[in-house]
Amino acid sequence: MTWQMYLSLFILSLPLLLFIGRKTHFYYLDKKNGRR
Repeated sequence: MTWQMYLSLFILSLPLLLFIGRKTHFYYLDKKNGRR
């Protein structure tokens, strides 16, 4: 694989990583606050 393919894959996966990170972040905040 060339670096351009790696770069395009990385850019494509960025929104997914942000979405997962935000979901886990809010889940952690809810657990810390004691809300269910």
